[in-house]
Amino acid sequence: MVNGMVPDGERRVTEVKISEAFRPSAPIDRAELFAGRNDEIRTMLDVVNQPGQHAVVYGERGVGKTSLINVLPELLAAAGRTDIIATKVNCDGTDDFESIWTKVLQEIEFSAPMRQLGFLPGTELQKFSLGNKIDPSSTITSNWLRRAFRELGVPVIVIIDEFDRLKNPEDTRLFADTIKTFSDYDVKATIILVGVGQTVNDLLSEHQSIDRALVQIGLHRMEQEELEIILEKGAAHAGISFEADVKKRIAIISQGLAHYTHLLGLYSCREAIGADKKIVGNDELSIALTQAVEKSQQSIISEYTEAVKSNDPRSIYEEVLLACTFAPLDDLGMFTTGGVRKPLSIIRRKNYTISHYSHHLDEYSSSKRRDVLVKTGEPRKRRFQFADPLMEPFVIIHGLAIRMVDEDQFEALICYSEGQESEGLGLSDEQSAKVELRSS
Repeated sequence: MVNGMVPDGERRVTEVKISEAFRPSAPIDRAELFAGRNDEIRTMLDVVNQPGQHAVVYGERGVGKTSLINVLPELLAAAGRTDIIATKVNCDGTDDFESIWTKVLQEIEFSAPMRQLGFLPGTELQKFSLGNKIDPSSTITSNWLRRAFRELGVPVIVIIDEFDRLKNPEDTRLFADTIKTFSDYDVKATIILVGVGQTVNDLLSEHQSIDRALVQIGLHRMEQEELEIILEKGAAHAGISFEADVKKRIAIISQGLAHYTHLLGLYSCREAIGADKKIVGNDELSIALTQAVEKSQQSIISEYTEAVKSNDPRSIYEEVLLACTFAPLDDLGMFTTGGVRKPLSIIRRKNYTISHYSHHLDEYSSSKRRDVLVKTGEPRKRRFQFADPLMEPFVIIHGLAIRMVDEDQFEALICYSEGQESEGLGLSDEQSAKVELRSS
């Protein structure tokens, strides 16, 4: 550093390292930058090392399923399993059982000796794809695959991502049959299915018939400590660090979704480097929040805009949606109508009753406002949750970016959502006295 300024060359190197560490638009593919999920990693390693075991990995969008499977080969190599061929393919809307396996086989390469032509003596090794073994006139079945992988003779991991895009029940049944066949005949191939789903049944309805061979790995939202480790690792990779309270705030805002931790980590670290700082503080986070709103996925921005729009300047649609993100959740991740009352009172700094906003929740659960919420239960026992998990942190980021709440209110909202008492709860003494501190 010269005269307090970071040299341009050093800054460029640091910016590259920040981009390597924080990847909101792409999964992590290096184990050194992967954080958390220790239990799930242990389970995945066990699956690969246990004969006849296969796995299905499921969870909400944005919880890090693809990142987990991306680092699996590197983790296996670190554990001494360098003998395994690992291949990954993605499903798309046009795929069926045969097309997916065709893609898999084309990705698996092996070397075989080939006799040289002419007068040259001996043989040379030539690379082939397992896809070369497919006879165009043959049909790919579980038994055909069993024979193909047996002839290959080396352990293989087959990872099929975005498996939820395979909609034909007959195709998913064929995958269940293949898993059973591979397990029964102890084929040296581990199949790992990955996709969006609340339960394994969302991906593989036939799983009951193969429960013995199928390990179910449900990825839930990450713990706050795990998200903070993502920030620590990423910043350390770039030679910088976060203030402790900033790190905590980003983890809370992310709502358990690593996508937003990476997004805010990326922009806040870039701001720090631009200001010739080695520590990311609240000023950098404040700017990062605005940038995150502007550069979030266009589908999320559009959905949010349509959900809260109103011609009435007195409308509170934005405030009600923000209050929903801080409503206490039950074991199924759903909140009640009454749970929104206190967060809304904190945000608006005035007392609200359920009658003031219950119709907002009903509208949010209809096409009128893009079905941004999912509603279940009888009229007086309604439960709600965000239809798209990625919307929830965006609502918080947007609320902070436009100063819908200040820091005191934000802390009060966090305390309420975590079931803690907070003196004043971001309101004046007179207002606090009017707001019931006990949730419905």
